[in-house]
Amino acid sequence: VSPHLMAVMSQPALDRYLPDLQAGGTLITDAELVQQIPSLHGVRLLQGLFTTVASQELGRPIVANMVMLGFLAGATGLVSPDSLREAVRQGVPPGTEALNLQAAERGLAMAASLR
Repeated sequence: VSPHLMAVMSQPALDRYLPDLQAGGTLITDAELVQQIPSLHGVRLLQGLFTTVASQELGRPIVANMVMLGFLAGATGLVSPDSLREAVRQGVPPGTEALNLQAAERGLAMAASLR
């Protein structure tokens, strides 16, 4: 099964999985970590500085994935912001909810700036 949506946070992940992405699909990358993107035909490319935001704005690079997740939800509309927030609250280790929610919210805000 070929995905229609792909989010990658590293060059090796892009190199390995990009051939699986469906034509007409969407590719989301961390622009800081994925810098060599081959020419894409029929693929919507969305990039963000997710690791930079997590490091510089939130002080914790480990939540870059949550920034990207918030961006993915906001940019695609596949998950409502409320559903995303609830999933984050329930899915992260106890005591990290506030930081992870803040990261997801920052990603949602980045996606809103696309409009």
